[in-house]
Amino acid sequence: MAWAIADHPKYCPWGKGKPVNGANDAYKSFQTNPDAAQKVKSAIRTLRVLGKQMGLSDKIGIFGFSRGSTAGSLAIGDKKLENLENAGFHIGISDDVQAAAIGPGVFDYTLIYNTTDDGDKNLELRCPWVWGSLEENRKLWESMGSSYLVETKATAPTLFFYNTDDDSYYEDQIIHLKNKLDQLAVPTTSLINYGKGHAIPQTATDLNTLYSFFKNYLNPPKMGKKSNK
Repeated sequence: MAWAIADHPKYCPWGKGKPVNGANDAYKSFQTNPDAAQKVKSAIRTLRVLGKQMGLSDKIGIFGFSRGSTAGSLAIGDKKLENLENAGFHIGISDDVQAAAIGPGVFDYTLIYNTTDDGDKNLELRCPWVWGSLEENRKLWESMGSSYLVETKATAPTLFFYNTDDDSYYEDQIIHLKNKLDQLAVPTTSLINYGKGHAIPQTATDLNTLYSFFKNYLNPPKMGKKSNK
């Protein structure tokens, strides 16, 4: 397998996100659609084109953590929306991914008020600045998260990883998205409590769990042994 690393997309300069006719510093560092999904899909199409030129497999897996999970999760769903598909590079090339490992992130902004004081005060405060109240603008709020793009079992198989001593809203977000995928018969698995707090898997055992998951769905080609003769 070949690994490509990309930072999460930002709507605007760090910490100075000002929506049109909105409050300064509203966006902070969380992703918003259609901009975020357009960038993620454009990046996947670009990788698919470049990978073909390098002789790589056409299969692509996504790995995301924290804000990168929020962004990366926008790639797993199978719902196709014209305003998300027709922007960026290599329009017309498939932006589907074949597997995803997604860590703690935000996948459905309509869930942020489920519990107070669970770590997402920034979102609870700022989302209404940008999108108006949840009660009056639910469809808009829904369209900002990756759960909205999950429609059928054609969604990519997903491994979820998180620590239960991280901010509790992350676990709530993962449970809801995983349940939705499970109900659609999308293959899912979980890696839980591999470490402490807001962290990625790091031990050999946990990394092998991730590698095995990707190998199962990406089917990397076997390299022939070189002869010593």
